Amino acid sequence: MKIKNQEDLSIEIKRLEEKSKSQEQYLLAKVHTLRERYTPVNMILNSLSSLTGIPLNKSELLKKGTLVSLTFIAQALMRKSELKLETLVADFLNKAVEKIKNIFSSKDEPENQADAEVESAN
Repeated sequence: MKIKNQEDLSIEIKRLEEKSKSQEQYLLAKVHTLRERYTPVNMILNSLSSLTGIPLNKSELLKKGTLVSLTFIAQALMRKSELKLETLVADFLNKAVEKIKNIFSSKDEPENQADAEVESAN
């Protein structure tokens, strides 16, 4: 485009300024992307992704990490609760067995004493 007058010049200046702004925004976006890509966390994630072949990102890693830790905590709590419950049930059953033994042994004791007295008298 040939510039013939002042109006053409001002139009061309505006066009070039807009082009300059768009290029500047594009470059800023690229710089931001590069800065984000080369943070230590992202470099580690990218390395792990390339080694394992599994694509990882921060949010996915955070979700999976949270899920694994919650599962681990829940299992630990369940084990503790299970041991407590097991102890309570075992104690209850032992007491019940002892009571049953006492009931049957107390019924057998007078008969045993009477048999023992008869045998000692003979």
